[in-house]
Amino acid sequence: MIAEAEKVYNSEEATQEQVNEQIVLLEKGIEALEESKPEPEPKPVDKGVLEQKLSVAKKEEAVKTDKYTAESIKNLKAVIAEAEKVYNSEEATQEQVNEQIVLLEKGIEALEESKPEPEPKPVDKGVLEQKLSAAKEEAAKTDKYTAESIKNLKAVIAEAEKVYNSEEATQEQIDAQTKALEKAIDNLKNKEKKPESGSKTSGLDTADRAVETGDKTNLALPLVGGILAFVALAGMLVVRRKKK
Repeated sequence: MIAEAEKVYNSEEATQEQVNEQIVLLEKGIEALEESKPEPEPKPVDKGVLEQKLSVAKKEEAVKTDKYTAESIKNLKAVIAEAEKVYNSEEATQEQVNEQIVLLEKGIEALEESKPEPEPKPVDKGVLEQKLSAAKEEAAKTDKYTAESIKNLKAVIAEAEKVYNSEEATQEQIDAQTKALEKAIDNLKNKEKKPESGSKTSGLDTADRAVETGDKTNLALPLVGGILAFVALAGMLVVRRKKK
C-alpha cells in the first residue's frame, strides 16, 4: 500500500483524484494495523515428582535383591534408565516427565517378592555307614571269597566312601550307594573247597588194610571151629549118659 502511494507521490502526471485515493488507502491501512500480542512465556517443566520417584526406585526398591526377584528388579532398572534420560534432558516436556513418573510407579508395583527356598532336610548317612562297615569286613575275607568278587566289592566301597564323605551328597545318592553295597555283598562268590590232603588214601594203604582184615579173619576161623567141636563132643557125652 505504501509502495503504491509512493508511486503516485513521485509521479509528475498524477492527478488530484489519484493522490486523494492514495491518501484514503493509507488512512485505512493505518487504521487496520493490529497490535501484536506478546507470546506467553512457556511454563517451566516440573521435575520434582519425577526426582522423588527416581530416588524411591533406585535407593529403596532396586537394591532389595533379597526381597524381590532378579527378573523384576532387572525390569525396574530398565525403567529407571529411561526416566533418568528424561530427567536430565533440558528439552523434556511436562508430558514426557509425567509419562516417566507413571512408568516408574508401574515398575515399582510390578516388583515380585522372592519366595524363600525351603531349608534342605538333613541327610541320613547312618545306614550307609553300617553297610560300609559290613562291606569292609566281608572284603577282608580273602580266604572265603574269590579275588574277583572281592575286587568288585572294593570298587563299590570306594564309590560309597566318596558319597559318605561328601558334604553335598543328597539323600538319593546316599540311598543309591547303600543299595549298591548290598548288591555287591550279595554278589560275593565263595571259593571252591579243596579236599584235605590227609583224607586221601593211596592204593597201598587200602591193600594193607585188606591184608590186616584178612589176617584177623584167618585167625578167627580156627578158634570158632575149635569151639564148635568142643560143643559137639560135650553133647555126645550127655546123650550116652542118658542111654545108660
